[in-house]
Amino acid sequence: MYVPCDTDNDQANLEVYIDVLSKISHVHSNYIDVNHTIIAGGLNTEMTRRNALHTIALEEYMKNQGLLLCSSCTDDEVLFIHINEFTALDLN
Repeated sequence: MYVPCDTDNDQANLEVYIDVLSKISHVHSNYIDVNHTIIAGGLNTEMTRRNALHTIALEEYMKNQGLLLCSSCTDDEVLFIHINEFTALDLN
């Protein structure tokens, strides 16, 4: 699925973003017996941009779904993460 680029004021863009999150929820609801869910890829937001519409929507989605960012987990809770120059979790 394509996620549009982040914005601070484009409501139409936000509606597309929320629609993508809704589609992820629909897929996730088909696998209720799964113990762990990993949503990976470019979600086109920067979580430090507190007023960005995508950040606000993604935080609300994660709260409603009971999801956490890998960066909020301790090292021993992270089972797998691809490490590159953009990795949000410091494993050292």
